[in-house]
Order: sequence, then structure tokens, then C-alpha cells
Amino acid sequence: MFTVEFVESHQKEIVIRDIEERAMELLVNFAYTAQITVEESNVQSLLPAACLLQMAEIQGNGIFVRDNFDLIQINLLMHNL
Repeated sequence: MFTVEFVESHQKEIVIRDIEERAMELLVNFAYTAQITVEESNVQSLLPAACLLQMAEIQGNGIFVRDNFDLIQINLLMHNL
């Protein structure tokens, strides 16, 4: 969204839709601290938001996901179905 030739990469202000407030708060905090807790209560909003914002470090947080979800659930989470 911001690193390729999308229109948003050239705008001073953008409206970010479809990201829950708590997920955005966690991701902004992560951007400043490099710390985040992925847990059952936030994973369904956090992973799609990280994907939208191209935050590979969060998308690749496989420890929680691997230990708590099967491959079908992971696919559904990442594609926000």
C-alpha cells in the first residue's frame, strides 16, 4: 500500500479502512517498540491488518499461529473470509 506504486504512497494523508482500532493501536505500538503480543483475542483482526499494511514481521509471527491454529484457519485469517 505504501511501498509500491499505489496512489496512497504519494499522498500526505490517507484514510485507512477495515482495520479495528485495537489492531491499529497494537501495530503502531509495534512500529515504535518492536514488541507485540499475538493472542487468541486479537489474532483475527491483527493478521489481516498486518497484511494490509505490509508488516511482514507480524505476518511471519508463526509461533502463536502454528501452535493454536490449523492450516485452514490460518488461510481464512490471512484472507479475512
